[in-house]
Amino acid sequence: MTKILVVSGFLGAGKTTLIQHLLQTALRNKKVLIIENDFGRVEIDEALLKCYPIQIENLNAGCICCSLRENFQQALERALTHAPDYILVEPSGAAHLSEVLEIVLKLENQGKAVFVKAISVLDARRFLEYRKYYRNLLDDQVEYADLILLSHQQNINPIAKMQLSRLLHSQNPDAELRPEAWNRIPNAVFLRGLRGSQTLMLDLQTDVLPSPLPHSHGENRQGFLRRMLLRRELSAVTLRCEKVYTPEELSRRIAQVTSAAGQTVLRGKGIVQTTDGFRLVQYVTGELKVEPVSVEGHCICFIGTGLTEEKVRAQFLSY
Repeated sequence: MTKILVVSGFLGAGKTTLIQHLLQTALRNKKVLIIENDFGRVEIDEALLKCYPIQIENLNAGCICCSLRENFQQALERALTHAPDYILVEPSGAAHLSEVLEIVLKLENQGKAVFVKAISVLDARRFLEYRKYYRNLLDDQVEYADLILLSHQQNINPIAKMQLSRLLHSQNPDAELRPEAWNRIPNAVFLRGLRGSQTLMLDLQTDVLPSPLPHSHGENRQGFLRRMLLRRELSAVTLRCEKVYTPEELSRRIAQVTSAAGQTVLRGKGIVQTTDGFRLVQYVTGELKVEPVSVEGHCICFIGTGLTEEKVRAQFLSY
């Protein structure tokens, strides 16, 4: 029977990088279908994964836990008709893990698939800072994880790493926390293990209740409203780049967007043609990387707060 893995994490945490690692290791030689959920209207992650012998279904311009919930349910049903060994679900960075699991567990309770585990990827450098502003979302991604992995753990000192590990354990003592580099983690850790108590409770509720749960994991109305507010605040703007820039000029134009007053860019990603070939653009708060890439593209997507297409386009083109 088809098995399902969910890879969760905030914007820029490293979900796609983890999936690439799994395709090269634990899921190598397996028949894999990926359901990719991009918050913006550009399918960058799909382009990066096309080099692997897998099937990909992309659901973009929304979150599979809310606005694209029905689309996600239908995508899972379609995926099962291909009889893959594994379905990998990568929700957008703004998705609540608990809501994604409600849909996956319902499918399992119908006897159509086996849910293996939920993996949450956390950026060790930025988790505490992001949690100040998006606590409800990030706590949900921690509390409903069966396996918690840290990205960029090499960029923080051992004391900070230990303190972060203690916080995560206090939030979800049932989850397996692996703070080491991913290539040192045995393949079996990714593919089997016990479910946490939060997931088991959600499984029981999903099995008993015939309709989708109205955020029933202990949150009050205030928590629900905060989640809706988060989704309204976060926005995505996608720019199509037909003009060919030098890599240096492209970086400067992106910097004009990410540093502009009155808005906050949390994530930027894209594939753009430059005078030196195609470049992969990766921006996470305060850090921009523009690197050569073997696939083609002409778009950049910016995700954050206070963004409008008119403002972002003007900032990008004003250099």
